[in-house]
Amino acid sequence: MFQQTDRIVLLAIMMNYLLANNLLSTKQYGFIKNRSTSLQLPQIMDKWTEYLEYGGQVDMMYNDFEKSFDKVPHKKLISNK
Repeated sequence: MFQQTDRIVLLAIMMNYLLANNLLSTKQYGFIKNRSTSLQLPQIMDKWTEYLEYGGQVDMMYNDFEKSFDKVPHKKLISNK
């Protein structure tokens, strides 16, 4: 099993690779330095406002996955079977 420090190093290596090779969308927020989900909201609100000011329409769907992760059988996910 990986120790916590091994996981941190592996995550850093993976993120550096993904960022260096432009494999993450510019629309990806969260888990990326300088692109927090807190910054996403004002940016998308500006776009929606602009669309509406020019007579456009904004449709959206909101998904809250926070509670769904509480219901996942974690033992099954990490088991080798």
